[in-house]
This record gives sequence, C-alpha cells and structure tokens, in this order.
Amino acid sequence: MTRGGDVDPGQSLGRGRHDHLPDVLGLGGRPHRALQHFLERVRVLRPCGCPTHQVTDDREIHLDPIQRRARPSTPHPGFGCGCWDSTSKRLMPAQLGACLASRLGRLGNTWQRRQDEQRVSNRGHAQQPRVSGKPRVRHVPGAADLPTLGIVVMTAIVAFALALAVARAVRRRHEFGSPVDRATYATLHTASLASQHLRDGLTPESASKAAKHLRAMLGTQAIALCDNTSTLAWDGKGSHHREQVWRHASEVLTSGRTVVLDARDVACGDPSCEIRTAILAPVISEDRIVAALAAYGPSASAGLARATEEVAVWVSTQVGLAELGRQRTRAVEAELRALRAQISPHFIFNSLAAIASFVRTDPDRARELLLEFADFTRYSLRRGGAYTTLAEELGNIERYLALEQARFGDRLQISLLVAPEVLSVAVPFLAIQPLVENAVHHGLESKEGVGHVSITARDDGTEAEIVVEDDGVGSDPEVVRAVLAGESREDSIGLGNVDARLRQVYGDDHGLVVETAPGAGTKVTFRVPKFAPGIRPSS
Repeated sequence: MTRGGDVDPGQSLGRGRHDHLPDVLGLGGRPHRALQHFLERVRVLRPCGCPTHQVTDDREIHLDPIQRRARPSTPHPGFGCGCWDSTSKRLMPAQLGACLASRLGRLGNTWQRRQDEQRVSNRGHAQQPRVSGKPRVRHVPGAADLPTLGIVVMTAIVAFALALAVARAVRRRHEFGSPVDRATYATLHTASLASQHLRDGLTPESASKAAKHLRAMLGTQAIALCDNTSTLAWDGKGSHHREQVWRHASEVLTSGRTVVLDARDVACGDPSCEIRTAILAPVISEDRIVAALAAYGPSASAGLARATEEVAVWVSTQVGLAELGRQRTRAVEAELRALRAQISPHFIFNSLAAIASFVRTDPDRARELLLEFADFTRYSLRRGGAYTTLAEELGNIERYLALEQARFGDRLQISLLVAPEVLSVAVPFLAIQPLVENAVHHGLESKEGVGHVSITARDDGTEAEIVVEDDGVGSDPEVVRAVLAGESREDSIGLGNVDARLRQVYGDDHGLVVETAPGAGTKVTFRVPKFAPGIRPSS
C-alpha cells in the first residue's frame, strides 16, 4: 500500500522501503512474514459475490497467492456465509478490518513474546539467521529418552565384548597353548628344515644350507662343519675364524671325543669379536668319524656342550641315512647294468638255431628274424638313460616275442592290448621285458599244448596300469615272495630287480603285484604315474 492510499496490485502487504509509519502492531519490523503465516492459518480467501461480501471501499489489499486448494469449511465469523472462491487472487473486504486488526495485534504480541524467550535461552549469544523459510525445531532430551539411550549403550558394550572374545578364540586356535609347546614345535620345525639339505650327505653345498638351521637349534653366535680335509661351512659372526676350524677340529677327528676350547685357543686380536670359545663334537657314520660340528660363542657351558653333542648325533643319523640311500642307488644301477648286459646264452643259442632253420626253407623269414635279433640286442645293450617310453619298451618286447615264436611255433599265442593314451608314459628301462621273459620260460616252456601270453596297458586316470599274464604252470607264492624280498637267487635279477627299481622311483605303492598258484598261471601287475617329477624318457 502506498502512502497516498492507492494499492499496487502486484505489491505485497508489508512495510515499504519509504514507509515511516510507527510499528503499531509490534511485529518487530517483519510484519509481512508474520501476516502471511496468520492468513495461511485462518484461511482468508476472497469472498463470494453475495451482497454481504461486496467491497464498499475502493481500496483493495492484494495478498501473495497461497498455492493451496480451496476446501469447504464452517462459516467464518467475519464472513457469515462460509462461501469460498478457489481463484488465486484473493481480496480482503473492508468489513474485515476490525477483525484483522485485532488478530494482527494478538499475533504481534505472541511473536514478541517468542523473541524475548529466545533471547533468554540464547544467554546473550547472537541469534543465528535462518537458512530456510521453515522454523527450526530444537529437541531437548527428556526423561522418556533415557531408557532408550541406556539400551543403545548396553548393546554396544555387549557387541564389543563378543567381538573381543571371538578375536581371542581365533588367535588361540593358531598358536600353541604354552611356551613349552611353542619351543618344541620350533625345534622340530628347524630340524626338519635342516634334514632336507642333509639327505644328500655332507657336501660343501648341503652343509652351507643346513648350517643356518643347526645354528638356530643351538642358539650360538656361529657354527661350523668340517670333514677330514677342509672346512665345509661357516654360518654366523666372526667369519675370519673359518680358517682355524679344521685346526680346532683335528683332535676331535682323531679321537672322536667332544672338545671344549677356551679363549687362549680361539680368541683373536679383535677386542670386539664375540668368538672366544668353541665346543666341537664328532659326526660318526658307520663307525667312522666323517666330520666335526663346532659351536662358537663368547662363553661355553655344560648345557651348551651337551646340546652340541646331541645335535652332532642327529647330524650323524642324517649322514648315515644319506649313505644308505647312495648305496641302494648304486646297487640298483649295478643291477640295471647287469640286466642290460644280460642276454641269456640259452636265449641266444635258441634264437640263432631258429634263424638257421629258416635259411633254406624260408630265406625271407630268416632275414627278418636276423634283423629282429640285431634290433633287440642293440636296444638291450644301448647306453642311455634310466627311463624310456612305454612305446619303445613295447616295441622291444615285440621283437623278443617274434624270436620266441620262431622257436615255439603255434604253441605260443600272443595278445597285445594297449591304450594309445599311455604310449608316451615314461617307464624304467627294461621294466616289462623281464616280466614277459619270465612268463615264456617259467610259465609256458614246460607246459604241454598251447600257451597264451597277454600284455595289457590301459589308462587309469592319473596312472597307467601294465599287466603281463600267462596261463602256464604257475608258481609257489612263497617262492615268489622270497624272490621279491631279495631272499632268493632263483630268478637271478629278473622280478626282484624290476620290483626294487619301481619302488625306488615311484614309492612302495608302485611295486609289483604277483598273483600265482601252482597250475593256475601267473599275473603280474604294476602301475606308474603318467607324470612324475624328475622322470623323463631319454632321447
């Protein structure tokens, strides 16, 4: 509303920038917002066109549109009829002046009282401006919120306690219950690591790898290993004492007794060097002193001397096992060389006699047999590796059986069934031919009538199964058991040699399985892995 009394239709009700009238309503300089909230609350709309609501004054008060839908209600005291108009333009008649003035006065008093209460609650602090048009709602916890707060706190405490208990249970599952258990495990684990390097015996390479684990077992500053000729390894501090180890161990290597040396024999000119004493114990294998174990440190004690002796005894055991392994390997290799060189004179004589019998009657057959004999002896006497493919081994067996069929004629029937998937599998050299030879000579040679020999090689998952079976005279199971155990020399180096080599290469689960009985024939079975680490056929 302008000062001249005219009302701008687009102007909102409120104090203009040039309006200097006193604040008679007590609205604190903000009548527009308070008036608008009041009008929204009392639902002032434009009256209908009835005579009661005719505007007699030419001055109109234009209000900001309130985007609400009109709805019917009870008659308002200022209107009388209760009619409503849903148009967005709303006018207030002059008859409402008195009612509006009284209500605006009460609204101003209410708003002023709220301002005073807010200034008291702020305790003198500056009032923060409102960010949005909506009034801020401040929630003060009352007595009814305390139980809920207590439940939340107790739930958090219980959850934390459960998580802590679970964490402790998981940690205890991964550790031993007492220091003694942990120390026992650490010692056994260290001994296991050292034994992996000592399985090949005491060499400079194996001794160097095992020395650090032996020093961990003794807990000394340094440790050394030497044999009868030189120092094999030194691990720890004071490596400049390495050259003196063999001189320190000379008495131990000669007498076989434990020796304790003090600073007069061990200490050097360096005052900061911690190597001042030494304890040396012998390493004995097969009643021979093969090495000496020396523990160096700042001082020697009876407990350390006994511990050094026990570790030396343990090393002696590992060296003895390595020596037994080497002897077994040498024995098997010697038998393999003998097996390669062994061509039975009886077999040679019979083969040559059979070939000679075909020279006049069937020269072509005699020539083929002579070539088979040459190929068979060349393969058996070749200098190659310890392994070959199953295809090459079966090819040599076919040559051998061709020579035997020339001698036995129709009395010998051969059946060969081989899966193509296993032809490339690596097998020990001459692992099948001695089994076939045993089936022919011990099974069929003394049998009357026709004899059958079947050779089967089939795919069995990760393994190849080889079976040699005959329907000959069979054998006593106790005799076969003695041959496989090496207690009988009856079969020379046939079955026993093949069984020993298979067990050495693949383990005891891959030895020969012999099924036989007098008059029931013989069936020999063994399995080999299709893929085994370190086993490759020689080219």
